[in-house]
Amino acid sequence: MHSNEDILSVILKHPFFRNPNNYYVRRITLIKYLKKKGFDVGGKNFSDELDKIIINIDGVNRAGIDGYSFKKD
Repeated sequence: MHSNEDILSVILKHPFFRNPNNYYVRRITLIKYLKKKGFDVGGKNFSDELDKIIINIDGVNRAGIDGYSFKKD
């Protein structure tokens, strides 16, 4: 199991967070990205834990049910 810091560091390297725009990113997109990077995303509560990690990032807001918008300061 990877730590929250490991997950956060990989998520912040996702193209959406490096170059934010007017669109939003869906949680499933981030889960697929983490899976591609070698993370075990099959856990029972992984989606909920990922949601908590993403919401705690400065500048992130919910967009719809499973989406997130991001604005850099």
